[in-house]
Amino acid sequence: MMLKPSEEQLMRYADQTLDATEQAAVEAHLETDAEARDLVERLRLSAALSRELFNANHEPVPQAMIDRVLHGSSTVVAMPQRTARRSMARFA
Repeated sequence: MMLKPSEEQLMRYADQTLDATEQAAVEAHLETDAEARDLVERLRLSAALSRELFNANHEPVPQAMIDRVLHGSSTVVAMPQRTARRSMARFA
């Protein structure tokens, strides 16, 4: 009999990253633990929502940027000058 799975094990189960032995043990535990089943379901829903939001708002990375990151660049890019912040003294 397996001890109660840790939250990390339940997360890995929800992400389907456990090895076959661990997966079988967690599944056996889930048969008798409604609270753990609920947590796994919430983890799966959360992961699905995160993927959906990422995909909906994800813009493709320009190839030039990928090339610079992967292969480096000797080109120096000037950063825009920041304007001075206003004094907060007038709000005090």
